[in-house]
Amino acid sequence: MFRYFPDNYTWSAAIDLALMAGGQLGELDRQLAPLRDVEPTPEAWNGAWKKLADRLENDAAADLVKGYCRSAGIRYLRACMYRLHGERQVPPGTEKMDTYRSALRAFGKAIEHAPLDLERLEIESPDGILPGYLIPAQGPRKRPIVIFYSGFDVVKELLYAFVRDEFARRGISCLVIDTPGVGEPGLLA
Repeated sequence: MFRYFPDNYTWSAAIDLALMAGGQLGELDRQLAPLRDVEPTPEAWNGAWKKLADRLENDAAADLVKGYCRSAGIRYLRACMYRLHGERQVPPGTEKMDTYRSALRAFGKAIEHAPLDLERLEIESPDGILPGYLIPAQGPRKRPIVIFYSGFDVVKELLYAFVRDEFARRGISCLVIDTPGVGEPGLLA
């Protein structure tokens, strides 16, 4: 495992996940290197990721003014992922929910401007509506589907960043979906 924070497994694992989700090591290093010299607190962690996401969203807005829609969409996607990585270390409460809402807004802008080949679905369950995204297989005929459920600290948007179109290019549709109490259903809990 890449140990960006040699004495902090949790933070290092989050860096590895961010890279797996499309994060860029250079921008991560520029923003997160100062965390090596501070007390590891959820506030410091989330604050650093928020600053990085804010910068990306500002750059994305500037891209849109110039007509660079796809570039803006990709920046919004990374901003979403970075917000989700900051939020993972925050205890339950208002800050955590506000950060997740900001991540959802950024993901929506990524879908709009990149554009991402996704279809939003809401599946009824005994526990309420479970929101998800269908990543359709490439090709005209019916294809098999793989379903990825969110978990304790991974939401559908992060699952999308891990999977993207890897299954779709192989002719397999993919559904990434939140479970009761996690992600969007957790906003209502």
